Amino acid sequence: NDAAIVQIGVLDISGEVLMDKLVKPGRPIPAGATRIHGITDEMVKDSPLLNDLYIEFSILLAGKIAISYNSDYEERVIAGECHRRKLPLPKPLRWQCAMKKYAHFWGEWNPRRHSFAWQKLINACRQQNITVNNAHNAAADCQMTLALIKAMAAGDDKKL
Repeated sequence: NDAAIVQIGVLDISGEVLMDKLVKPGRPIPAGATRIHGITDEMVKDSPLLNDLYIEFSILLAGKIAISYNSDYEERVIAGECHRRKLPLPKPLRWQCAMKKYAHFWGEWNPRRHSFAWQKLINACRQQNITVNNAHNAAADCQMTLALIKAMAAGDDKKL
């Protein structure tokens, strides 16, 4: 994966923000990526490089269950960045994908994939009456993902 990390957001299980940083990718941010997350080269020009944040980020994940929305993508981006920068992979206890869990919870079947249909985080939040706020901002996406996990837990006995 050649995607670059331009922002890192990490919350704990209570929702406390542990890391919310813009990251200078060391190369121009593609226009298509900026259209999605709104982060420009100008916004990150004085931000730290991933190398400067790596130890703190790695410690935050070490030995924890790392939950993200679309963890396959997150893992690929982190692995690609670590490989390019010759950094070891962070070592969470394991990754959990809230998107796949939500797909099962929501229950819409995708016959082409022979599995439950993945929902975009924004759509999943709207389906669960969760306020969508600052979508595609790393920490805000973490907060929406946590709210979605809580919604699934509260509705677990009704939906699963």
